[in-house]
Amino acid sequence: MDEIKYNTSKEELFLVPLPEKTDTYTPLSHKNLIEIIDEQLYKNGLSIVSAQYRQAEKGNKMTTYYNLNRGNSDMNLMLGFSNSYDKSLPVKFAIGSYTFICSNGALVGEFTFKRKHTGEVYKDLNNFVEGAIFQVDDMFTHMENDFNRLKET
Repeated sequence: MDEIKYNTSKEELFLVPLPEKTDTYTPLSHKNLIEIIDEQLYKNGLSIVSAQYRQAEKGNKMTTYYNLNRGNSDMNLMLGFSNSYDKSLPVKFAIGSYTFICSNGALVGEFTFKRKHTGEVYKDLNNFVEGAIFQVDDMFTHMENDFNRLKET
């Protein structure tokens, strides 16, 4: 059974050694994954209210959840992502009003991405994250407007 370590830090995840690339496997480092996501959040004006980093199998598997906010909103968005170095899980990303990533592979969110670690995984992930965060920012604006209208009634 996997030992899951809660409340680890991203710095601790960065220390996990990246496996070698093979003909059929292209590893994506936990560090690169986190930096791709954090950069796009910053570019779109979304701040991380809270972060929960988890690891299993001595860091070979990781899952992270962010609660996100934009400025002074009364609402938060959720973002979840996971990665593995042992070829047991694809890289996963979900963002929306509610997200969930289960150890059995289930992935929930308004925008989701799930991809094996092959070929251009880094490029594909970066393109998806950029587009999803841009689109969810627009969705968040509509949700905020609806929420504020309801508060006034």
